[in-house]
Amino acid sequence: DAPDPSPPPPEPVASRFAGPRRSGVRAWPWWSAPAALFTGLFATIIGSTIVAVATGNAGSLDDPPPGINIALTLFQNIALVGTAVLFARLAGRPTAADFGLRRPPLKRAIGLLVAVWIGFYVISALWVLALRLDERQELPDRLGADRGTLNLLAVVVLITVIAPLGEELFFRGYFFGALRNWRGVWPAAIGTGVVFGGIHVGSAPVGFLVPLAFFGIGLCLLYHYS
Repeated sequence: DAPDPSPPPPEPVASRFAGPRRSGVRAWPWWSAPAALFTGLFATIIGSTIVAVATGNAGSLDDPPPGINIALTLFQNIALVGTAVLFARLAGRPTAADFGLRRPPLKRAIGLLVAVWIGFYVISALWVLALRLDERQELPDRLGADRGTLNLLAVVVLITVIAPLGEELFFRGYFFGALRNWRGVWPAAIGTGVVFGGIHVGSAPVGFLVPLAFFGIGLCLLYHYS
């Protein structure tokens, strides 16, 4: 019989996008980490512009009013998490475990948590002493924490609940997880930590971006080993 000249069917997107599972976790390609980051930041810029124009604050994005600042910060977290889920779905329907949401070994997790927390404070203290920094955290004021009880409550929820959850799901759950499939744990942790520190430009004093990068590295190691 003559060979069938028809080309083979195209490979499904999911099989091209995802490698085999490792320890039960889906292996996303490393390049999807920066792709998801840039997509999330681009969505943030577009969304911020729309919000600013719709509220008549297009000319004040450099120093927006507290209410707009809260909305923009909230939108950034939603955009990053949404982008991570979108990219994860390209490999098939993701599970909670794919993002690291699983029951950890409690004693090890608590021990590593304390170690990372102490390490962050030690590095921060040494950094401040070495550079003689005297910079104050102004984010709560810029978000309007001093403008009434309702604003204060919104800022507390944003800073202590929404932002940490968004950062954890994106940076540790997706970004670090994808980079880890490329060169292993330590290069992925360092790369993620650097980006984690960098993304706080504008929301944290410049002098503290380096300690935040070290904190990001520690959180990646905490995530991986627990």
